[in-house]
Amino acid sequence: MRVIVPPTGNEAISMLKNTSLVAAIPYLELTFTAQTIYASTYQVIPMLIMACIWYLILSSIMMIGQFYIERYYAKGSHPGGGPASDS
Repeated sequence: MRVIVPPTGNEAISMLKNTSLVAAIPYLELTFTAQTIYASTYQVIPMLIMACIWYLILSSIMMIGQFYIERYYAKGSHPGGGPASDS
């Protein structure tokens, strides 16, 4: 399991970053929603900044989750019972 988690987590985060499919906003894609709002309000930059912030939040949550999953499955694979240190 500890060999599978890093590439799978990286692929999931990469899909989030490379596509506009976001599960947090069902049925409507984040960039399309931002375009719809700024088409009516003419505030392009604030809407795009908010879309960027949402993508940053979602990818950060996924990276943190991957870190903890990798740390959980790394237990017992190194002497000392925890993940290897870089020292």
